[in-house]
Amino acid sequence: MSSSPGSVVCRADGYYCQFCIIDQEGIEKREPTGKTIGLDVWLPHFYTDSEGQTVDNPRHLRKSEKALKRLNRRLSRTKKESKNRASSRN
Repeated sequence: MSSSPGSVVCRADGYYCQFCIIDQEGIEKREPTGKTIGLDVWLPHFYTDSEGQTVDNPRHLRKSEKALKRLNRRLSRTKKESKNRASSRN
């Protein structure tokens, strides 16, 4: 099976991973390992597995909103039609 490299895309509602599979030759046969793990996905933690390990939720949207709020306050303090305002707006 050949595929192009994947890419991570950031949209307003979250991050997405994109892959493009060009050609599929057949089904791989795998031997079962006998190990099973359960994942629980919820808000306080990004995920919790059946062994009790947790990964904190990165909260990218909240961080971005906080930064945008701070930058908008800085923009509102600049004089209109100044070069500083134009660079702050960018």
